[in-house]
Amino acid sequence: MVAARAQTKATFIGSRILLGFGAAPFEQLPALTVDDQFFIHQRGLGLSIYTLALTTGSFLGPIATGFVIDSMGWRCPSSFPLQSSPAQLTVQIGVYWFYAIFLFSVAALVFFALEETGFPRRTYHQTDPNETRSSDPPKTYLQKLQLITILPVPTSLYRTATTPILLLTSPIIWWCGIMYGFAVAWLTIMAYESTTIFMTYNFSSSALGLTNIAPLIGACLVIYLGGAGTDRFMVFKARRNAGIMEPETRLYSVFFAGPIMAAGLILYGVGAANEIHWAGPIIGMGMIGSALPISAEVALGYVSECYPSLAGEATAAVIVIRNVIGCGMTFAISPWIEKSGLEHTFVTVGLLALAVFYSGILLVWKGKACRRLGARRYATLVLG
Repeated sequence: MVAARAQTKATFIGSRILLGFGAAPFEQLPALTVDDQFFIHQRGLGLSIYTLALTTGSFLGPIATGFVIDSMGWRCPSSFPLQSSPAQLTVQIGVYWFYAIFLFSVAALVFFALEETGFPRRTYHQTDPNETRSSDPPKTYLQKLQLITILPVPTSLYRTATTPILLLTSPIIWWCGIMYGFAVAWLTIMAYESTTIFMTYNFSSSALGLTNIAPLIGACLVIYLGGAGTDRFMVFKARRNAGIMEPETRLYSVFFAGPIMAAGLILYGVGAANEIHWAGPIIGMGMIGSALPISAEVALGYVSECYPSLAGEATAAVIVIRNVIGCGMTFAISPWIEKSGLEHTFVTVGLLALAVFYSGILLVWKGKACRRLGARRYATLVLG
């Protein structure tokens, strides 16, 4: 709502900060629920469902936004006249008001339909298998709506908050964060520069929004590769490894994603710079979008399997690195294009994407050694 009514740059920036605070929980909590709901050999499937939902929202939003901007504008005036009719109010509603309406609807759905499922497992742990424990009475509906549930946990809030920082000494955390961060950065760059790219083709706002169908299709086509397909590959490798499942087996799918994203970036930027048919850059968008789910599934799945007892803290550390890289590249891309040109910039970006994805070879080779070197520190963090 603040963004919809913003009249100054400072107010608009403030609204974006508020959006950042509001978006923070979804960055981590949904991915962590996968660890609670799926076995390790099904984790890729759960992450693929989560990633598909995430990417679907990321691409459907701009599609709808294009039509809203064409018909109503990106925001409404600073205030509504009290005597306005419903029809007049509808015309004045801008894209950020639609965002506010949808977000409020989702918040209401979460509040009224999703209960707190936190469970004090240690409190209910039974040492004697013959011992029977009386269960607590079921919660009433109003009790399920409580915003805060106090659970007895052995770790202090301070230790929980600082553990992600302590985990930044791990090369595994850094690789997952950098790989995931650059994958998101390329997608952000694609969206950020789409106006410049398709200005050559005289696309309207609605047509520009429809171009996001391409990365959505690309993401749907390869979602199996980094998810359930990787799960099956991990089971296959475990059977050939005396039944031992190694987390590094999850990394192989990024070697398929790397060339796809690199080729997509080059086709997208170089194609537009040379004014090829508009279908070329759109196909490039599809290729870029197809690599993002794989990077998310690999990064979140691998780090959870390397640090199973600190999955939340490790995921938080990875997401911090990812967001810093994504934010930095968003600010850097425009000056980069102005200095080097669209063609040279996207050739470099494509090669950089390939290098980042294929750096996973180092962890396939030495990932197990990294886990061994960090085992003592990991045990210290877990035991407090």
